Amino acid sequence: MIFYTVRRGDTLWDICQRFGGTFETTVRLNNLAHPDHIYPGLELTIETPDTVGNTFCVVQNGETLWDIAQRYKVAIEALVAQNGLRHPDEIYPGKLILVAECPKSDEPDKPDKPEKEQLENDEPREAKPSTES
Repeated sequence: MIFYTVRRGDTLWDICQRFGGTFETTVRLNNLAHPDHIYPGLELTIETPDTVGNTFCVVQNGETLWDIAQRYKVAIEALVAQNGLRHPDEIYPGKLILVAECPKSDEPDKPDKPEKEQLENDEPREAKPSTES
């Protein structure tokens, strides 16, 4: 997978031909509603023949790189480096993030829900009778 910034005069078809990506896949990966209306400065993700089969994550609204790192159990630094980001906050909804080639995080798994506290002796306790009359 490569990241390409559109330049003046580029067409999506020409970009795909230059890098070996398919037009249809590039449109899908970049959520392009109007592929004939690309503009200079637009960052495109292009799946090339050597990147087929990798795992990608499409950033959702409100999602952070930390969220993605936790979900896939990878280091944030690895996501930043693998995806050519200058800063972890450089993501936005719809951006495609490559996660398959990132090394796994060394952080231990954190449970989604806190575990229930165990009773001291694991035996059920009986309620004490009320002394009030």
